[in-house]
Parts: sequence; C-alpha cells; structure tokens
Amino acid sequence: MVTLKQIARELNLGVSTVSSVLHGDNPHYNAQTRQRVREAAERMGYRPNHLARAMVRGKTHTIGVMGLTTHDTVSGERLHALSDALDNAGYKMLYVSRTIGDLAVERKHLDDLLDRQVDGLLIQTDLYGDPDHYASLWQRGVPLVLSGLAPDRSTLPWVWLDNTSGLYDLTRHLLELGHRRIAYTPGQAAHLYPHHRIEGFHRALREAGVESQPRWIMDDRPSIRDNIVQFTRDMLQSTSDRPTALMYNNDEQAFAGLQVIMQMGLHVPRDVSVTGFGDLTLSKLACPALTTVTQPAAELARSGVELLMEQILAKQAMPCRQIMIPTRLTVRNSTGPAPA
Repeated sequence: MVTLKQIARELNLGVSTVSSVLHGDNPHYNAQTRQRVREAAERMGYRPNHLARAMVRGKTHTIGVMGLTTHDTVSGERLHALSDALDNAGYKMLYVSRTIGDLAVERKHLDDLLDRQVDGLLIQTDLYGDPDHYASLWQRGVPLVLSGLAPDRSTLPWVWLDNTSGLYDLTRHLLELGHRRIAYTPGQAAHLYPHHRIEGFHRALREAGVESQPRWIMDDRPSIRDNIVQFTRDMLQSTSDRPTALMYNNDEQAFAGLQVIMQMGLHVPRDVSVTGFGDLTLSKLACPALTTVTQPAAELARSGVELLMEQILAKQAMPCRQIMIPTRLTVRNSTGPAPA
C-alpha cells in the first residue's frame, strides 16, 4: 500500500503537506502544489487508510445496523431509506441481520459491530429482542436508537410509527363507506405482543357502535401466504353474512387476497373492498390500486439517524428522547361503498 510518506518523498514535500492536500484538511496550499500531490497520488495508486484516520480522530463514520431481515419488500425499502439517510449525514452502514429468538447470537452481532469501532447502533426490534442488553449498552454510553416494536414505558431512545392511528383511520374510512362487516388479518402477531394496530381497529368500531365477529378476525396462525389465502377463501365463501371489506395487515397480504378474490369471480371494490398497510411501491400499481396506510420510511430513517447523531456529537450524556412518526391514510381504487 502506498503511504503518504512515499508520496512526500517522491515530491520532496512534508508529510503534513501531502496529508492536508489529500484529506482536504487545509485548503491554503497553492494550486500547483495541490495538483502535483493529487497527480502523484493517482499515479502511485494511493488509497486513504480510513481506519488509521479513524483511530487518530476517534470516529469511523460508520453506523452498525441490526435489522430483522432483508428478504421482504418492507424491510428492503426501509433499509434503502436508512442507507440514504446515513449517507446524507456522512456515515456508512455496517449491516447485520438478526437471528430472531437467539439472544446469544444477537449479542454477539452487537459485540462484533462495536469491536469494529462503529460510532453508534441502529437496532430494529421485535418481540424476540433483548431490551435488557440494549439498556446495558445505553448505560455504558453507547449511542443507540431502536426502531420498530416500542414496548410501553420504554426508557431507551426510540423511533416508531403510529400504527394505532393508522389502522384507526383505515377502519374509519371503511365505516364511512357504509361497511359494517369488516374482516382483519392480524394473525399470530396480535397474540404475541401488544399489537398497536388492532387497538386502532377496535377503537374505530366501538366509536361507530359496530360489533366485530370473532370469526372475522384471523386467529393466531402465522401470517404466511397460505394462511392468508385460506382465510380469504373462508371469509368469502359464505353468501349470507360474508364480510364486505377485508383489511390485510400489510400490502403483501393484500396482494395475495386480491388474487384469491379475482379467482373466486368477485369484483373489487363492487363486491368486497380491500385494504393493505404500508404503501409499498407496487401498491399504486396493483389492479385495482390499493387503499392502504402510508408509512413514511424516509422520515422514519431520517428521524432515527438524527436522534443517533445527537448522541454521537454530544459532549455529555444525552437524556433519552423518543419520536413517534405519524402515518397517513392513502385512498385508492380498492375501496368503495358497501354493497347493499
């Protein structure tokens, strides 16, 4: 590897001069000197040693990110938004995927990130996370921000989406269209942890004086495609009291539901209205375009990064701060008046 000292010797200049020109630390050298140094660095194949500079400055400008998965569309879009937010802040991302339910592996992932001298941690959480370990890192002074499932009374820096209001607004939209038989697919998630979305669903129904039938709420089955398909068929096979609206817990479930409804010879929204949650890029391209709840991934990522930067740049311990990001109802063509 070509060093600054070798370039300085080649040009008969001081190492500090070469370093200042190449690292942009001092703009006061004349144009001829700057050009000579840069041309020599390119000719000799110089590459900056970011690790060495980080050791000197005490910062690597790298953030450790531990996510749930990169396999589904929602996680992929959020990861892309997070990468953009970090890039705008002048930081790079070092990503690891969690082994859900294995706390020992999760702790090892976080320790590995810290061993690589990341400046802070962004951790996506769920029921199977390790809040005690997150708290111990926070108490040790490690800058960190959590996102995702937000336990009640959390005392850690957290950014999350207002999913309760999101599903409340979506349910109210259907009620205002005259729907009273509304099915919903929270599935296993609602039985595993405090499911803030279903709280919004029940609140909207109570305010409208509408009673939901237990059979119209998907039980504790995992929300995999096969179960969503079967639930949709079960709901729509009856001709007497079948639901007039199907609310899916995310847009990908809604895509599966739309396909089943089409195969059954029913029309959306004339026979049954359909909603999703999340507003994926493809949702506006579905047929019909999907009514859903928009979760602003870019704002979620930006707020998380800003909260983390506050800690990294602070000269003293920061008080815990939490941010809730509002969601937005997005009405498209998959919902319409309830059939008579």
